[in-house]
Amino acid sequence: MKVAVIGPGSVGLMTIAALGAEDGVSTTAIGTEADLKQLELASSMGVDEIRVVGRDTNAVAGAFDVVVETAGHESAVSLAVELAAPGGTVVCVGLPADPVQINSGRLAMTEKSLVGARAHDISDWKDVPQMLAKATGLAAIDVKTVGLGELDHAIHLTATRQASKVLLAP
Repeated sequence: MKVAVIGPGSVGLMTIAALGAEDGVSTTAIGTEADLKQLELASSMGVDEIRVVGRDTNAVAGAFDVVVETAGHESAVSLAVELAAPGGTVVCVGLPADPVQINSGRLAMTEKSLVGARAHDISDWKDVPQMLAKATGLAAIDVKTVGLGELDHAIHLTATRQASKVLLAP
């Protein structure tokens, strides 16, 4: 199975790591020029290929059985629909701030499925520890913990991409 993950932030990187531990899955990480540092991290997590939006993503349009959108940007959702193969599935994990426009006619004619993936229950997590235990490179995800009083610093770390994930601690 060919899977693309758009958005190499913390959720995308963990998705890539988990997929990299699965047999029979070929994973492609997709990001923007601003994501080059995170795309390098994806290389250490078992990703098979890296693509940069606007540089070399047109060459793989319609190539993926599953496309997981974790970027949270409206353009990433549209790109995910384009990258999914006929009959493929687009999984929307990211939360875009702006409305998303997709070509629903093309979606219907190519019989692609569009799935939202925010809801879950505790049973969804039963396999996660085993999947992540097999994953490589998770320690490379740059996680910073800052105090709740350092919110401005946390926002700065995120905005300047000095950390993949910032946790606020009381």
